[in-house]
Amino acid sequence: MDQYDRLLTLLSGYVSPLNARSVLNRALSHPRIERHQLVERRLAEIVPRIGRAAQLFIDPARSDSLEKELRALVGDRAPPTRILVEINGEADIVRARAAGRRICETFEINGFSVQKVATIISELSRNIASYVGRGQLEIVPISGRPPRVQIVAEDAGPGISGIDRILAGQYKSKTGLGLGILGSKRLADRFDIQTGAGGTRIEVEVIL
Repeated sequence: MDQYDRLLTLLSGYVSPLNARSVLNRALSHPRIERHQLVERRLAEIVPRIGRAAQLFIDPARSDSLEKELRALVGDRAPPTRILVEINGEADIVRARAAGRRICETFEINGFSVQKVATIISELSRNIASYVGRGQLEIVPISGRPPRVQIVAEDAGPGISGIDRILAGQYKSKTGLGLGILGSKRLADRFDIQTGAGGTRIEVEVIL
């Protein structure tokens, strides 16, 4: 059994065989890795992408179990597919920032890129804690050349008014509301925000 069949068998324990093949082929498609190139030393590169692709099909209750099995294939050579931190207060901001640094360390990255990741995590999680009260922050490593870190902040608050003015740097607030969002946008290599009465979702990517 080659590595492709090994991964296919593992995935078939969580999703249908058809979806398992779809997940695996999608994970191999960017950058393109042929089946014969899927040797053991490349598992660390492909495992995070498999975990993300599987989220489209898997029962959320079994997601953590699949992640553990995937990581067991490569041991400590692969970064975690994601770290999810519930944000309720200052201690959670510290935990989220430390988690971001750990992910950067798995890529053997240091310096300004790590500081950008840590700063964005701090600003977005502090906005949640200060102005909404609770939410969550997801940190996802993305393998590649160069590697990237994706940061997703979500809350179920009332939304952010005047977001266009905030992003344009025209909004002035005595409380600091909006400054963290604008600062994160300026530090990020990709930035997207969706906000409304149902809550706010901010998705950021930083190239390491």
